[in-house]
Amino acid sequence: MKHSLTHVSINLFTQLQNLIKDLTDEMYSMPLQVLSGNTLAKHIRHILELYEEMVKGVHAGTINYDARKRNLLLEHNREFTLQFIEELKNNIAVLTDDKPIILEAVFDNEKNTLQTSVQREMAYNIEHAIHHMAILQIAIKHQFPQIKLPEQFGIAYSTQAYLKQNVHA
Repeated sequence: MKHSLTHVSINLFTQLQNLIKDLTDEMYSMPLQVLSGNTLAKHIRHILELYEEMVKGVHAGTINYDARKRNLLLEHNREFTLQFIEELKNNIAVLTDDKPIILEAVFDNEKNTLQTSVQREMAYNIEHAIHHMAILQIAIKHQFPQIKLPEQFGIAYSTQAYLKQNVHA
């Protein structure tokens, strides 16, 4: 697998770890109106669990994001979440080979089996994580303006490149 996808994923995990460290327990698990009553922790859990399913699926030969276990400790225990992220970093770092893999997903109450690859699923998880990080960014700026996020937090890489190109144009 291309090293850059692994590097990007690990970078996103590091950004999430830094955010979690900057939050209090209360901030992490507080239902927020701007998130329709959801918490920052639920979005973080969702990101991590999809990556976890990808790692499990790579080893099993089939990925099924719908079958993920919702680990509520990720929503209520920041230290557990930080350790979970470290384990994910290690598991992602060893995914060096791209290979065909099966994706199982239910759409419109119908089970679908699709051909995909480890590299494609890594790219999907990167985009998915950035999407949820953009939501986190909005919530943090609205509810916790004292928390400073990196400038690129929740900004798609294509958007970053576009902005950089057009600033210099």
